[in-house]
This record gives sequence, structure tokens and C-alpha cells, in this order.
Amino acid sequence: MATVLGLVVLLMPAGCIPSERAGFDAASPSRRLDAIVRASGPDSDPASIARLVEQLDSQDPAARMLAIRALESRTGETKGYIHTDPEWKRQVAIDRWITSLEAGAFVPDTVPEPGPDTGADARSAPMNP
Repeated sequence: MATVLGLVVLLMPAGCIPSERAGFDAASPSRRLDAIVRASGPDSDPASIARLVEQLDSQDPAARMLAIRALESRTGETKGYIHTDPEWKRQVAIDRWITSLEAGAFVPDTVPEPGPDTGADARSAPMNP
């Protein structure tokens, strides 16, 4: 009986400790990396591009590498950023990213809602009839 109780007490904390969620501001480096990976998908929140650009200035080389690969995947661009470059050189490329963000280069196109004359499938209709 004492052995079973000891085992239960030993295993209880594992289920009681809240796990930290992935996020760009997470305390755990692995959870920040998880957020970067999640933001690399094509249907990721458009606002996450700015958060990925922030990660280019991370002290963690893995975060920088994942962030630039995610940005390249989503935008097709690196703007000359190489995660292993010296800090001054990375900053020049980060400034290019920031300039593009400020110019609205990565704002998603808005698709108008189908009107009465366009039909319900206007977004998926081929361009050439």
C-alpha cells in the first residue's frame, strides 16, 4: 500500500504543473521556437510576419534561423539576411525587413465578398471563361 501511495505522490506533480503555451513571448526557448514554426505555414496570421521579423534579432541562433526560413517560406524573400552573419550585418538586413513592413508590403490582399452579380463561387471561379 505504501508503495502505491508513494508512486501516486511521485506522479501527481507531472499532471498538476501547467504547461506553457507556445508563443513569441514565451519564457521557454523551445516554446518560442514552436511559435516560429507555427508561423511558417501559409495560412498563418498575417500579423505573425512582423513577429517573425522581431525574431531575426534574437540572441538565439536557432530562433534566427527558423525565423528567416519561415519568412522566406511565406514571402519568398530573405532580404539578404543570413542568421550566422555578424550582428551589424544582420541589422542591415533587419532594417530592410522593417522598411518593407512599414511600407505595407506584407499586408494581405482583401478579397471582396461575392455580390449579387458575382455568384457565391466568385473567389474560386477561373479567370478565363
